[in-house]
Amino acid sequence: MHPPGNRRPPGQPDPGSRGAALIIAVLISMMMMSLLVMSLAYSMRLEAKMTIFYRNRIQARALALAGVEWSKFLLNKQSISPGDEETYGEELRIQLQNLRKGLDLRGLNKHPEAGGTLFDGDFTVDIIQEPSYRNVNTMREEEWEQLLENAGVPEEMQAEIVDCFFDWTDPGDLHRLNGAENDDKFYDDKDYEVKNAPLDTIDELLLIKNFTQEIVFGTEYVLSLGWTPGERSHDYYEGGKSMFDEGDLEDGKRIRGIARWLTTFGDGKINVNSAPVQVLQTIPEFAYSPEIIGDVIQGRYGTDLTPGTEDDGYRSVNEFLGRAGLDSSYASLFTVNDNRFIRIVSTGEVTPANTENPKVKYVIRATMRQEGREIIPISWQEELLP
Repeated sequence: MHPPGNRRPPGQPDPGSRGAALIIAVLISMMMMSLLVMSLAYSMRLEAKMTIFYRNRIQARALALAGVEWSKFLLNKQSISPGDEETYGEELRIQLQNLRKGLDLRGLNKHPEAGGTLFDGDFTVDIIQEPSYRNVNTMREEEWEQLLENAGVPEEMQAEIVDCFFDWTDPGDLHRLNGAENDDKFYDDKDYEVKNAPLDTIDELLLIKNFTQEIVFGTEYVLSLGWTPGERSHDYYEGGKSMFDEGDLEDGKRIRGIARWLTTFGDGKINVNSAPVQVLQTIPEFAYSPEIIGDVIQGRYGTDLTPGTEDDGYRSVNEFLGRAGLDSSYASLFTVNDNRFIRIVSTGEVTPANTENPKVKYVIRATMRQEGREIIPISWQEELLP
């Protein structure tokens, strides 16, 4: 029995339990506040990283644009007077001389005497002669077949690809043996008509029957998009599957992608001072003669056989033909210094001081047409690189 003074009236709560409830409520409140603070701190850190990334992206794009302007300056200058040589340096004088002779300039980083960096990064530019590539609208049938072979396209597919290309570009509705015109189910399903005119851009190849992303841009590209190994059948035309199965891919079978060797600009003549091996191989007389191609490329480097020196480059098409062992009937296929169309690839890169933040690369790919001292952009692509 409790003493009379310690009795609690009926219904009155125990003071001890009320205190415990208060402590629990305080602890819960503190835990909620901690979670809120942690969430806020995480959000602030994330927003700070995003802000830094977008700032670096803007700076990388500005650097890429600066590279384009630097390239335009070089294209306009094309030569250095004796008074300028001390300012710009001997190396740049030789580079401009070689650019004027029809050679590519790659890996330029401002002019050699500039030094320093812009923002927290820098730009690198390639100035490439557009006639280094094959004009897709002027290639002959046998040159197309050689191009596809160089790219690794299976031989049994080549006739269909070539015929469909010419049905797309030639006037009229007359079918080639393996081609496709407007009445073909492929174009009916796609709900667009055959162009019956030359291509305006290389990407337009993707509109043509049998031209898949894998053929145009390469196996590595489509695998990077998440495409899976498939079978060599027509189901891959809709995308999502490579034309090679797992065994083929393990054996190293790949399509290199034909877009890297093609252009839609110029008169179709090949610049022998800058064309890569795969472009020269599209000429049937060179296709199976690697020793000749090796010799004519070596001839670009002059008597000292050193690239980037004053004696680089063929001075005339006839000089090239003599080295290649070709007669004058081939002269109409080549050029040495057609500078009307120039491709500029400018990459801006920002490297943050804080290593926790990733490098940011931004690339601009532009094709320019030169008319006297005026340089006119005729194609322009921008891309944030991964």
